[in-house]
Amino acid sequence: MRLSMVTIPLSLAIAAGGFALMKVAATGTSAGRTNYPIPTRHPVTAEMVKAASALKLKAAPRFQLVDHESRQVGSSDLATGKPSVLFFVKDECPCSIEAQPIFNNLARAFGGDALFFGVTDASPAAATQYVQANVVPFQLICDPQKGLMKSFQMEASASMVLLDGKGNVAQAWAGYSQDALRQLNVLLGTLSGSGVREFDDREAPKKLTAGCAYF
Repeated sequence: MRLSMVTIPLSLAIAAGGFALMKVAATGTSAGRTNYPIPTRHPVTAEMVKAASALKLKAAPRFQLVDHESRQVGSSDLATGKPSVLFFVKDECPCSIEAQPIFNNLARAFGGDALFFGVTDASPAAATQYVQANVVPFQLICDPQKGLMKSFQMEASASMVLLDGKGNVAQAWAGYSQDALRQLNVLLGTLSGSGVREFDDREAPKKLTAGCAYF
């Protein structure tokens, strides 16, 4: 048997295998995302929904923390007259990374008509890496002690809280979904007076879904 009859097919097989691996690797990344496998999403329990619902119309908890750039941020920053959204994310949580581009889309759609903040249990250094890797267009409030998570009764990441601009909770969700995001869009449009906005929520789960647990 001639050597070329063996080496040529083998070379083709290796090249094809390399191409396939490149395609698989490419599916793990997209603009604004780090290279993580698609995570297993976590269910939202009835208790989590009840706790989030109980926050409605209550004053937001008082706090004073720092953001990912070590700048002071506190309760007064959530009572400027503009509605504010808190997106709860978790350090090294693939579920948060999966949800982050959708949160980014909504924040960019509203521009300066509403305020957006992330809340993370990461240190400022780790939060900065998260912001850079996931192209986050808003401040990330750093709460390694998870005091805000406890105060807002948010058991898991990928949860959302809307504040009315006066420091009161307008609505809270113990996770995210297309329906929850659209509710948030309508409420934001009403509170800001700017109306609903178009944004890409196609990657959001149909059913209310949480990220990794904080506690």
